[in-house]
Amino acid sequence: MLITLNKRSFTRILLSGVLLLSSSVHAKDTDEAMRIVSAAGALTEIIYELGAEDKLVGVDTTSIFPKAATELPQVGYQRALSAEGILSLSPSILLATEEAGPPAVIDQLQSTKLPIMIIPIEYTTEGVAKKIRAVSKAVGKESAGQTLIAKLEAKMAALDTKIKANVSEPKRTIFIMSMGGGSPMVAGLHTAANAMINISGGINPMTSYQGYKPINIESLVNINPEVIIVTKRTMEGLGGMDEIMKIPGLTMTDAAKNKQVAVLEDMSTLGFTPRLAEAANTIYQSIYPTAAQAAE
Repeated sequence: MLITLNKRSFTRILLSGVLLLSSSVHAKDTDEAMRIVSAAGALTEIIYELGAEDKLVGVDTTSIFPKAATELPQVGYQRALSAEGILSLSPSILLATEEAGPPAVIDQLQSTKLPIMIIPIEYTTEGVAKKIRAVSKAVGKESAGQTLIAKLEAKMAALDTKIKANVSEPKRTIFIMSMGGGSPMVAGLHTAANAMINISGGINPMTSYQGYKPINIESLVNINPEVIIVTKRTMEGLGGMDEIMKIPGLTMTDAAKNKQVAVLEDMSTLGFTPRLAEAANTIYQSIYPTAAQAAE
């Protein structure tokens, strides 16, 4: 059974889909016996936040927080799941996002009648809230889910107020995902990184394309970012901060001159998890360190 929560009609389908899911799952399993495989780090975090981690029997490789999740059996990367690995855990449901794949594996799992809930990805506070609603409905923790959403929204509102009070002109901020063929792969529109920059009070000057694309030295210098963000994984992959500073053209930017190159944790930065407010606040502090220090 494949339950897809469509973005456009999420609320309506969420209600009918999860009710259908509940009747299907509980027809053969008690609530205590529910066995969940989570194929997305953000969903895994939500399950732990809801206090339903005792129902988890397996996770994907993006489930790195909390640390306890890494000790569970793994079923592969969310885009390259193993049907055999999932089925070997005898789950009563698979929770995943629309990034789950490959399609052949999802089809194979669906053919076994395993209930699968596919939750849409939206790079917004409301998008995180929708994930929480869907997961809390599936695991029978709706009250805890509402509490978690309320906390998230309050924290995001506080950050928004702080940004409006302290930021008059957003700083040009770019996100480097990796190095491709000697050129930095930089986030454009319709990416988690672009959304995080905007949420955190910065502005992404890479608006001429969608996704991640390599940019040349001339473009990097012309854009002249004031802040550069990389993840810890990217920094380690490039060989450390010293190697990042050797990226052609980077030393000529304001970001390098002012030493505004921020290194952030991968999942909290890009995963749009329940830690969204904390991640956005960290990026805000990295973009506007003076304003952040003055507010303390």
